[in-house]
Amino acid sequence: MEFHPERHLPDTHPLFDQRFAHDNKKALIPFSLGPRGCPGYASAFMQARLTVASVVWMFDLEMTNGDSVNWERDTKIYAVWSKPRVLIKFTKRGE
Repeated sequence: MEFHPERHLPDTHPLFDQRFAHDNKKALIPFSLGPRGCPGYASAFMQARLTVASVVWMFDLEMTNGDSVNWERDTKIYAVWSKPRVLIKFTKRGE
């Protein structure tokens, strides 16, 4: 529960301390929790969920490019995720 920056050094570094050899370094997510965490993180996810829920509640959604999109065939992942273009028709419910 203390800050020891040398715990993140590689094993071959001369200042590396062996007591940190078995630490799970992937567990560290700086600035995500505690007093320095992003104050808007939870609020942003709540607003996104409410927006998606209200759109699904108020509209009927229909994919207009039908069977022309095959997710397994058309999705490519290189350095970024390349997704196919999806066209969606929004129809207000009750009309």
